[in-house]
Amino acid sequence: MARLKAFLRLCIANGVVLAVLLAVLNGFCWVLISGYNTVRYDILEVASDSRAELPVYDDRALARQIYQEHRAIPVRFRSYVDWRREPYQGRHTTVDAGGSRRHFEPSVPLSGKTIGVFGGSTVWGTGVADADTIPAQLQAALPGVVVFNEGESGYMSRNSLDRLINLANQNQMPDVVIFYDGVNDIEHQCEPGSRINAHHFEDQINRGLEWQAQGKGQSLAVMLGRIGDMVFLEHTRDMAQRIVKRSRMMAGKEGVQAIEVHWMCAGDSRRTRQVVSTLIENWRIAHAIVTARGGHFLAVLQPNAYIGRHRTDYLTLDDRQRAEYLAVYAELRRQLAERPMSWVVDFTDSLDVLAENPVFTDFCHLGVAGNRQVAQRLLAQVKPLLGGG
Repeated sequence: MARLKAFLRLCIANGVVLAVLLAVLNGFCWVLISGYNTVRYDILEVASDSRAELPVYDDRALARQIYQEHRAIPVRFRSYVDWRREPYQGRHTTVDAGGSRRHFEPSVPLSGKTIGVFGGSTVWGTGVADADTIPAQLQAALPGVVVFNEGESGYMSRNSLDRLINLANQNQMPDVVIFYDGVNDIEHQCEPGSRINAHHFEDQINRGLEWQAQGKGQSLAVMLGRIGDMVFLEHTRDMAQRIVKRSRMMAGKEGVQAIEVHWMCAGDSRRTRQVVSTLIENWRIAHAIVTARGGHFLAVLQPNAYIGRHRTDYLTLDDRQRAEYLAVYAELRRQLAERPMSWVVDFTDSLDVLAENPVFTDFCHLGVAGNRQVAQRLLAQVKPLLGGG
C-alpha cells in the first residue's frame, strides 16, 4: 500500500510538473505570436506598406498616409454580408455609417440616376484616396449621376449578391448595378479545404460561435476541455503550425519539392469548373433581381496582373497564383462562350493601353491611373444604360 501511495504521489507530481511546463510553453508561444503580430500588423504594416514605395505612386509620402489609414479602419461582423468596415473619417479615407466608402458629400441630392459598383478591395480602393477609387472616377465623368462605392475588401460575388439583396429589400437598389469580380472568387474558393460559397473568415466566426454555444447549455466537460486546450495547447499548436508552414515555404524557395499549401484549382479541372459556374450563377441571380425591378445590370471580369499586356517587372508575383488565374479565367471564358450574355464584359485587356506604365500595386489592386482607365471603360458601358447614348 505504501508503494502504491508513493507511486500515485509520483504520478501526481509528474502530472503537475508536466501541466506547468505545458502551460508555460503555451504562454511563451502566446507571447511570441502576440509580439510578432503586434510588430507586423500594428507597427510595421500600419506605419508603412511596402506597396507605397512602388513606381505606381508619384507622391509616396501621400501613399504611405493612405495605406496607414486603410490599415487603421476596424472591421465588424454584419449579418448576411459577413463583414463591413466601421464608420471612419480620415484625411484621405471616408467610410459612412453603413460601412460603405464615400467619395461625395452626404448633401449630394439623389434625385437623379444612381449607379452602384460592387466588388472587392479593388473597387473599395485599397491604396488610393476617396476621390481616386473606380466609383469616384466614374462619377467624375458623369455629372448629375451619383455612383455608390459598394466594394469591400475580400468580397467575392456571393458577398456582393447578399449586399445587393440588402439594398433591394429596402428599396435602395441603384438604377445601374455593376459587379466587378473574378479575383476574390479565386482567392477564397481555390484554397485547399475551402468550400464553394465559403470565405476566409469562416473559421474565425466558427470559433466565436463555439464560445457562445459553450456558454449556453454545453456540457461542463466540453467547456473544461476547451479551457484546457486554450491554457495548455492552443498557442503551442499555433506556433508549431507556423513553423511547419514557414519550413515548407523555405523548402520551396530552395528548390526542394515542397508540399503545396495554397492553391488547388489549376490542378483540379472539376474544382475550376465549379468555381466558374458558381460565379456565373451569382451574376445571373443578380441580373434577375436587378432587371425584375426595372434596373440595368453589368457584370465585369476584372483585370489582374497575370493576364494581358502589363508592366510587372517591379512586382513580386507568384507563379502558382499565375497558374490559378490562367486556369480559372480560361474556363470562365469557355463557359461564357457556350452561353453568351450581353451584360457580361471582359475587362482583362482594359489596361493594355497603359502597357508601358506601372499601374498595378500587386496582382490585382490598381493605382490612380489604372482606376481612371477602368472607369473610362465602364463609362462607355453605362452611358447607353443611362440614356446618354
